[in-house]
Amino acid sequence: MHCKECNFYGTLDIQQAQRDEQYRYVERLSLERLSQRAIARITGLSRMTVAALLAPKELPSNAETIRPLKERPILEIDEVCSFVDHKKCD
Repeated sequence: MHCKECNFYGTLDIQQAQRDEQYRYVERLSLERLSQRAIARITGLSRMTVAALLAPKELPSNAETIRPLKERPILEIDEVCSFVDHKKCD
């Protein structure tokens, strides 16, 4: 691309948009329960590229996902016994 006003030469970066569209297509095929090999055949990507795209993302740390004990309800034995068909607890 060449701008005649400022004499700038450059290129349009459409590759990132194409990659994003291809990634969304791979995710959509994965949601349809296709195997990685089938997705690779359909999209023309290598199987390892499909596997890398579908790899699980980084999980949050345990400290972020586990609630403190104060917030969790405490289940007592009496509640369990009364819940299971009203059996007698001895």
